[in-house]
Amino acid sequence: MRWLRIGGLIAVSTVPLMIAAAAVRNELRADFRPDRSVPQRPAILADEQLEDVAFDARGTAVRGWFIGSSNGAAVLLLHGSDADRSQLAPEAHLLARHGYGVLLFDWPGHGESGGAVTWDENERAALRAALDFTSRARGVDAERIGVFAFSMGTMIAIQVAARDERVAALAVEGAFADANEELRHEFRHWGALSEWPALWTAHWLGMKYNELRPRDVIAAIAPRPVFVIAGTADEIVPPAQSRALFDAAHEPKSWWLVSGATHRRFRDAAGPVYEEKLVGFFDDKLLHKGRSPALTH
Repeated sequence: MRWLRIGGLIAVSTVPLMIAAAAVRNELRADFRPDRSVPQRPAILADEQLEDVAFDARGTAVRGWFIGSSNGAAVLLLHGSDADRSQLAPEAHLLARHGYGVLLFDWPGHGESGGAVTWDENERAALRAALDFTSRARGVDAERIGVFAFSMGTMIAIQVAARDERVAALAVEGAFADANEELRHEFRHWGALSEWPALWTAHWLGMKYNELRPRDVIAAIAPRPVFVIAGTADEIVPPAQSRALFDAAHEPKSWWLVSGATHRRFRDAAGPVYEEKLVGFFDDKLLHKGRSPALTH
């Protein structure tokens, strides 16, 4: 009878864990196995000279769109998980109309790009290849290249910028300090029953979430400037995570907490101020080096 009771307790504890693990695996699938499709040209970019481009990243074909520069500077736009290059079309529109060259590309395993999603070296190689492409683009000063990254893209942006000085200025939005902590937060709804399966599943899918943690490497970007944008209502990346990242960065750095902004709704929440802040950051750091930025600290 004793062994039956023990067996019953194990079954009672194991079944919920298996159910939770299956649910978490399905939720994480979109981050590592997103649906693939060729991104459609967004209406907001209909008036731009949008060029289809492709470049190689360690044998992986990376595809994107490029808008030429009329001010000598360019900004690379890095989308988040379960998305493609079109996710950041509104930001591309804002920057392009101020004369910036813009490169939007699909991460490996997303959109039209080849390869697999690992949120690891595959993505870092893609960003380095994107920097190679942009630094050779006609009309672009290789010393005036910035990066704007959103959500999961921020981790890769910080990892690469910490080692690659071609990133002259970095703006990150919805950025987390530690992927381990972020996964725990995002899958906190069932406590340990969902947190641990999320960490295990992400590791099994290839993500080394304890390697090159953003909070550990962001300081190496200095003296190049960093702009951290967070939302008070961000349900995916809590502002405390973004603040921890900002605190770990060295000067020059800028912080903006957007009131009422949920994940991917920063521009809507901020209104016209969004353009002023985002374009103003890149103007100050890429076009008018040395001028004091009009940003909150």
